[in-house]
Amino acid sequence: MSGTNTKVAGILHQGALTEGRGPKSKARLAALLEQRLRAISIQGRAAHILKSNDPYTYLGVELIMDLDWSYQHKRMTSKLEHKLSALMASFLTPRMTQTAIAIAIIPSLVYASPVTPCEPGLLAQLDNLSGRP
Repeated sequence: MSGTNTKVAGILHQGALTEGRGPKSKARLAALLEQRLRAISIQGRAAHILKSNDPYTYLGVELIMDLDWSYQHKRMTSKLEHKLSALMASFLTPRMTQTAIAIAIIPSLVYASPVTPCEPGLLAQLDNLSGRP
């Protein structure tokens, strides 16, 4: 297991909430959680710590522990914009452009679609981006 690629996520968040007695402020809970997470090491190195609202990439999909998909939506949109702008700046023939879209652009969007919930507004936005002249 690689210490540089391993990330520690929210497994200890519940323990920080229930440990000890009496009311705790958010700052106190955050400090307690940070202390507990800093103690985790993998192969002698401190593990990379993710806060509960930090996005991380897993198998090419941007995830966050509260399942806020806005990071993945932004990533999909920016990747599509980048690829389309590069395609528009190229000197490909129309047939080569169709092939590039079929081989590179569509699969990159379709890959994450089974796990990424997309609202109709986002789908319309992606359609509008791909329909640029």
